[in-house]
Amino acid sequence: MSPLFSLLNKELIRRVMKCKLIISSCLMKTTLLVLSVFLSFFSIAQPVSKKLVDRETGSSVPFANVSFVGNNGGTMADEDGIFSVSAKMGQRYRITQVGYCPIELSYEQLMEPKEILMDEVNTEINPVIVSADAARKDILRAIDSTYKLLKAPLYLTCYQQDRVEVNNQMVVEAKAIIAAKIITILSPSKGNSGSYKLEGLSVAHSPNFPVDTVSTFRFLPGVYVNSFLVGASKKDDSNLVYSYLNVNDSIIVISFRPKKSFIPRGHSILTSGRFFIDKKSWRMLRIDTELSSAMLSYIRESVANRKKAKEYYLEYSTSTTYSNLGIPVRVKRLMAYSLKGDSTNARWVCTSDQVLSNSREQPKTASEKKKLNKYKALIFQTASTTPEFEFQFSRGFKAE
Repeated sequence: MSPLFSLLNKELIRRVMKCKLIISSCLMKTTLLVLSVFLSFFSIAQPVSKKLVDRETGSSVPFANVSFVGNNGGTMADEDGIFSVSAKMGQRYRITQVGYCPIELSYEQLMEPKEILMDEVNTEINPVIVSADAARKDILRAIDSTYKLLKAPLYLTCYQQDRVEVNNQMVVEAKAIIAAKIITILSPSKGNSGSYKLEGLSVAHSPNFPVDTVSTFRFLPGVYVNSFLVGASKKDDSNLVYSYLNVNDSIIVISFRPKKSFIPRGHSILTSGRFFIDKKSWRMLRIDTELSSAMLSYIRESVANRKKAKEYYLEYSTSTTYSNLGIPVRVKRLMAYSLKGDSTNARWVCTSDQVLSNSREQPKTASEKKKLNKYKALIFQTASTTPEFEFQFSRGFKAE
């Protein structure tokens, strides 16, 4: 090999190596740039929605304040305890609500796929505890204002869906359209008198779970107007703790729960819950109730001591939303239980969901109606459907 050729070969190798270094350097810079953009994207905005839940009752904690520690920003949970933020790495989040211990979360904790549990403060140091008489006075005022909006006769159409599940598998489901004529509005919170007829009813059963495996279903069909929760007696009220959750200029929330010192006896089961009241008109917007873990434990102990009792209750809650005319427009009820003889993991869930609409005149329909059996759950009644029923039900149930 000639010296000239050897020299040219070395020069070629040197230039190739230089090119490789340049290309490698460019690739590294590109990779670092992409990685930097990728990391900066996730550090700037990670949309996340979380739900705030009372640790003891399992109910939602509505209208809590969520602030960004070290910044002026923040947001508020909605009436179902759900809030949404654009989470950022390194940011900390403080959550506060009247009557609950404040909590502070890191970005990593906020991004965990689970609900956020909140603990009630000790009643002795809660600055917004009010007397039972004061709370009862405001609640009765809201009930009276709402009651005055009700005028009979009322013509309501109720789209009701009742369902039974066991371990997340459907056992039986009933869908019904109920035509209601409210004839008389009784005294405040005492309900109404009226007539109820079925426009149609469909009942579906799972082949794996015969309907006779459903030993009970506590929720009965019907339309309940003017059935506001008042409180059974002043004696019961004295065993409840009330607190005000002033949300804004238009809504006030009065929450209630049994005192921690309260010991249930006999049938003295006390619920927990919240009243949502419109400050301007002072009418009722929504009422939520549930049984706390302490009340549920007492019921289970009582059931264990009664030979004829079948259900061990695990959860119980109701929620009623009202229109600006004081008429219920959405009613949700849930009961979870296990049966004697079930495996330890068995969980039965009965739900009833109603959507109601009203009109000034009695609705005209070509379908033949039959009288509603108010004392028998929908899932146990004889189905009565028409080809148009499923379409009408689907449209009405989603209209809310």
